[in-house]
Amino acid sequence: MINLIKKLIREKIYYKGPYASWEEAKVNSTGYDSNEIFEKVKKTALFVKNNKKFYERDSLILYKDDFDKYLINVFDIYSKKKIKL
Repeated sequence: MINLIKKLIREKIYYKGPYASWEEAKVNSTGYDSNEIFEKVKKTALFVKNNKKFYERDSLILYKDDFDKYLINVFDIYSKKKIKL
């Protein structure tokens, strides 16, 4: 089942470089240690803490009843046909 999910949502990831070392790559990139990302996640986490109808994923605020209806439908079809994923 995990492999099917991965195939459905797979995004192509590209890497550019090359870099002589991890430190050189780190200097030329941004990532989760960025203060901008930290502040965004902190802001959304505090919002969710005070608003129980929401949750946070990857710094995005989502409504608790916000499900991927297409994916649920796919699982439902496969389960009714008793097909192993």
